Amino acid sequence: MGVFRNENAAARSSRDTHQQEKCSSMDVVMALPKKICALCEEEFELKPDKPGFANHCPTCTAFELEEAAAKQAPKDADQVRYEAEVNEARRSSMKNLLYRKDS
Repeated sequence: MGVFRNENAAARSSRDTHQQEKCSSMDVVMALPKKICALCEEEFELKPDKPGFANHCPTCTAFELEEAAAKQAPKDADQVRYEAEVNEARRSSMKNLLYRKDS
């Protein structure tokens, strides 16, 4: 009975490798889905590694990224120090809430 199972497993694995070779040798090109931009209403292809929202075309996404970068002003030393203090206070309060012992 055990030999029968091993033979089936061997036959199955050789059949699987044959199917994988068969699939890998085929050149299949999938078409990218067509979308319409929510901002400019132009049609574009949705690519897998496209940054931004799926319903915005690449030109509108690039424009939004440029606007976001322009809005972020460089921080001075006082702002950085203040944010560090606030973050430290936040971390200590979360630590106290999570690890305090209820007596």
